[in-house]
Amino acid sequence: MHPFIQIKTVTPVHDTFHARYDAKRRIYRYVIKSIPTTPFENAYCVHFDKCDFQKLESALGLFEGTHDFSLFHKKGSDPGSTVRTIYRSQLHRFKNYTMLYLEANGFLRAQVRMIVGAAMRHAKGELTLSHIVEQLEVEKVHTTYLVPPQGLYLARIIY
Repeated sequence: MHPFIQIKTVTPVHDTFHARYDAKRRIYRYVIKSIPTTPFENAYCVHFDKCDFQKLESALGLFEGTHDFSLFHKKGSDPGSTVRTIYRSQLHRFKNYTMLYLEANGFLRAQVRMIVGAAMRHAKGELTLSHIVEQLEVEKVHTTYLVPPQGLYLARIIY
């Protein structure tokens, strides 16, 4: 048993079932803390200060819908198509923590970290919404910033 994985249910499936390719949707969570993290939290969330959460939410909303994410992923492998549909982006605040949720039909390599990175840069006043739209419309690269991997979780897979 792996100490970081929890099995909640077991469901019988067909012999042809493939855990990766039969998934209909995936939900990722990214955890941000608005005050410095403790040594016990360093591996599980990321501290970002001076973040305008309304701007963060506005930027995340731009990614909803079907888009060509060819400028929002790490290169190095052939994903086939770079078109993905983000069904939902959500921000939930609890005390000093902010959880960002992205739900899509699939994600490219480092796509979530780059989307959150662009949204964070907007929230800190370093990138405009127009810059994000231009990059999302595959017109021009304005950022390749990846938020740190600490804080990123695959929260759910929907079959």
